[in-house]
Amino acid sequence: MESSMSSTKWIFMASILLVLINFLFFPKLFFIHIFVIFYLTVIYKKIASNTREYLYLSTILLALTDSSMVFPIGSRYAIYYYYLLLFTYFLNVLYIIKKNDVSIKIKGKSKYFIFTSILLAYIVLSIIIAADKKMAVKSIINYIIMISFILMMIIENKNYEKLKKSFKFFTWVYTGIILLGLLEIFGIKYGARNHYLDLGLTVKEYPFLKHIPEVFFYNPNNYAVLLVLGMTAIFIKIIYIHGNENNWFYKILFLLSQINLIFTTSRTAWITIFIVYFVAFAFFIIRKELKSANKTIKFAVVTLVIFVIFSFIPSMTPYYGKFNSTPILKKLNLYNIKKPREDNKAVANVGDPGSINERFTLIFDVVDGVITNKHYLGFGAGNVGNYIKYKDNTFGILNIHSFWFEILGDFGIGIFLYIIYIYLNLISDLVKKSNKGHQELKQYSYMIALGLVAFIFLAFGPSSVITFEPFWILMGMASAIVVNNY
Repeated sequence: MESSMSSTKWIFMASILLVLINFLFFPKLFFIHIFVIFYLTVIYKKIASNTREYLYLSTILLALTDSSMVFPIGSRYAIYYYYLLLFTYFLNVLYIIKKNDVSIKIKGKSKYFIFTSILLAYIVLSIIIAADKKMAVKSIINYIIMISFILMMIIENKNYEKLKKSFKFFTWVYTGIILLGLLEIFGIKYGARNHYLDLGLTVKEYPFLKHIPEVFFYNPNNYAVLLVLGMTAIFIKIIYIHGNENNWFYKILFLLSQINLIFTTSRTAWITIFIVYFVAFAFFIIRKELKSANKTIKFAVVTLVIFVIFSFIPSMTPYYGKFNSTPILKKLNLYNIKKPREDNKAVANVGDPGSINERFTLIFDVVDGVITNKHYLGFGAGNVGNYIKYKDNTFGILNIHSFWFEILGDFGIGIFLYIIYIYLNLISDLVKKSNKGHQELKQYSYMIALGLVAFIFLAFGPSSVITFEPFWILMGMASAIVVNNY
């Protein structure tokens, strides 16, 4: 044990060194560096019981910071620091296997391991049909990293106590992310790269941009995905809290999450959170958990009321602009409800400018390429963007902005249907798991199952999900709960 903690100390010091190196490259990211150092210290001092656990939690932490924590190679490339920690984690695992440590062995449901094997083989072999081999290799590496990420989470959540520790860690980190989001809402930017800067939009031209939060997630839509997943988990947590145990903390955290969500201006996220409420209500009714169903209605009403109240604040008008141009959501924006807007004659038009039209065109192009033009096996890993570029009707946008259609475009109809089948099985098995476990495991199973339901719709938010770490964390926790025997 002493030897283990000694090696943990050295790895902790090495990870702090990575942060200091990052500071030399990106001194403007001061708040983010403080955030990372704080949580690395908490992991080392308060949570991790061995080296492997420290590497696991630190990898998740640095994965969430995404491109804020990288080692630049020239002007175009960079190595993400969490890749280094993930690689070190598996070196540690291999060392343990060599020492015959049975604690890392996992017993799982074969259908998920068969699926992973088939998917990984298909992803690698898809390079044969890929027009851009370099892009295919890059995409294949990304998939291998993310699948390794899921495997790490399965290994590290092999028993209930480990699972509980992971959820506790997620709560702490999520709280810190929400506080960083609030800093941005108050106009304090801390140098992170974001979507608006890359588009050349400035605060001088558009003052409201100063208060839109992105935190580490590049654009507010990506951040909104995390917020909805967090709000879903908090909502379930509050429903199953007995008495006043930390009730106030989770209610405040939910409120702050919703305020962050309002400022992200994400329509997809707002529609999704109410879908979550509807699915949860229906599920609780089916399970005859009437008290939980009633609490769900109260949550939906409170969420709606807070949304409407904020719409009455005149300075909030820019953050409700997207809602005001959306037929259904416009009804919730009472302050702006009488303001004129330009209505589209159709819900969306192929080839027209505008966020909705462009995303609809991307989906249309993928379906056209795979089905109409008979690319039934897809275009190869990371290559559907080449077909979108050839179509030249999305105003330079090449990322698909949908996990489902990204999969369809890259890997074709067979893998697309297989992934949907496995995804639905994950949700089903999580629900079944909730019947067998105790109250807290039931709670965790519901959280992740509802998170997976939410992501069916949230998948249309990020430009690409392949390297969108919150999705892979969600998939990792879902896999850990289903595969491991608690």
